[in-house]
Amino acid sequence: MSRILIVEDEEAMRLGLIDNLKFDDHEVDIAENGEIGLEKILNNKYDLVLLDVMLPIMSGFDVCKTVRKEGNNTPIILLTARGEEIDKVLGLELGADDYITKPFSLRELLARIKAVLRRGTATSDNSGEIVQIGKVKFDFSTYSAFEDETPLTLTTKEFDVNAFSMESP
Repeated sequence: MSRILIVEDEEAMRLGLIDNLKFDDHEVDIAENGEIGLEKILNNKYDLVLLDVMLPIMSGFDVCKTVRKEGNNTPIILLTARGEEIDKVLGLELGADDYITKPFSLRELLARIKAVLRRGTATSDNSGEIVQIGKVKFDFSTYSAFEDETPLTLTTKEFDVNAFSMESP
């Protein structure tokens, strides 16, 4: 059972997420604004955070930025009505693990949650471990790869495939 924090100010959205995540066998906690969400993320252990971008008091972007600045690597999926490419890029550059534009299908959200949780599992299983295959080194603590000390840009799927192959040779 995964522990998920929902940081969402819209009550209808929050209640729908709570019901569906509980039905999908997740433990759920909530925060109604960015300030409370940040406090909960920094003071509790969650497997995943669903974070709205447009929140009262403190934006989701600011929450994400602060969480990463504090060294907290809890996976974060941003949820937002802002679908412009620049917003998506900004969210990912601030440290979000994924970005979903509202309205979204529940099926897609649950699939993305499972994918992010799988990555978290693969990362924690190899936490702090650097694995080398040929010329390529994989650092599971930072989700990065290098070939002869040159950083490689891998898609999420490419990293997951490599992580899976290392877990199940």
